[in-house]
Amino acid sequence: MSKRHRKRISQDSPSIEEDREYSTVFETWTLECAGAFLRGLASLQNRGGLRVRSFEVLPNEDVIVAVIEYYGNDDVPKGVMGYRFILSKLRIMADDNHDPSFAASLYLEDLAVGPDISAENEPVDGVYWINRPGF
Repeated sequence: MSKRHRKRISQDSPSIEEDREYSTVFETWTLECAGAFLRGLASLQNRGGLRVRSFEVLPNEDVIVAVIEYYGNDDVPKGVMGYRFILSKLRIMADDNHDPSFAASLYLEDLAVGPDISAENEPVDGVYWINRPGF
């Protein structure tokens, strides 16, 4: 157990108080949303047909980036898609309940379906990039 002094800190309203070890508190919505994305992607990967190549959280750029390889039943990927999830827009979309898990779930089913490669979308180093939500 820590020997640091625990303080009562009121954050959002005077009626809600929590025991916190430190007085500096960082907003965790982004990390909770990223965690929900990763749990969803891991579940999709376990079903088969796709593999998560990379996953990054770039809070300074307001983005979560996921690169996914789609295999179907083949041994080589049929397509590689890169997704940029714009955090501020996801947060606005989930504003009714402000739930980071709900915000992450908005596009997970789209990721399971497979690559949506259009003729006007040119790959960058073999990766087709899509922004979600769109601009």
